Amino acid sequence: MLKFPETQMKQPTYRVTNVNHDNYQVIDANLVPFTARLAGHFYQAELRPVIGDYVTGQLTPDFVLIEQVLPRQTELKRQQDDHVQFFGTNIDFVFITMALNQDFNLNRLQRYLTLAYDSGVTPIIILTKADLAENIDENLFQIDEITFGAVPTILTSANEPVAAKEKLMAILKPDTTGIFVGSSGVGKSTLLNLLQEDATIATKTIRSDGKGRHTTTTRQLHYLSVIDSPGVRSVGISADSDAAVDQVFQEITALSQHCRFSDCTHTNEPDCAVQKALQDGDLDITV
Repeated sequence: MLKFPETQMKQPTYRVTNVNHDNYQVIDANLVPFTARLAGHFYQAELRPVIGDYVTGQLTPDFVLIEQVLPRQTELKRQQDDHVQFFGTNIDFVFITMALNQDFNLNRLQRYLTLAYDSGVTPIIILTKADLAENIDENLFQIDEITFGAVPTILTSANEPVAAKEKLMAILKPDTTGIFVGSSGVGKSTLLNLLQEDATIATKTIRSDGKGRHTTTTRQLHYLSVIDSPGVRSVGISADSDAAVDQVFQEITALSQHCRFSDCTHTNEPDCAVQKALQDGDLDITV
């Protein structure tokens, strides 16, 4: 039985496990799943529940009618075009997953760390495909430089699945929730399959060029209280994050030292290091 927040409401409490447009799935504290729908007052998108939310509602013969979203302890979110997109809520750990091949990207890692810290969520770095890596020690040193050794880092390998599972289970204690984030093809769903008794999440191998194929298309909270999220290539930061804005400007300042011209405006000059970083995906200026 899961531990749900205590409320003064007479209605039962549920947790949102899946959202697909207007179709919701929830579970109760006994892990019983229900189809759910929203009450009419959820007409504004920003008011609607998201993955991980605790909600109250009426149990009808056919579905749960969600009527209220309970206060959130944490919100993990990013800026997506003109709106804020939620990864999930009421999260304790964010497992930042990167493969030790072409996906390894320190700038993206820094943005994920900023998202975690701004949300009050504890970050855990997971490096997959260690059996295919050539510069593990160098990669670990680079991570320590930006985290000051304060963020736990877990190495996983396809050759040692049991060890990977044990490391993750040591972190995911009862009544805690984690979320896997990272690019497509880095092994998020594969890791989640290791944690589940039944491997129900579709996974595919990556192409020979190291690019992952999108396999997870919607976020889903599994009964182990782990959220699997779609792969993302860019990580925007919410506009209310001063730390994120400062970080982006620091990145641009550092890159500008490598521009051909000292007075480069980073618009159309040749050999602009900032523009090159944007094209290569090493810099994301969405704030």
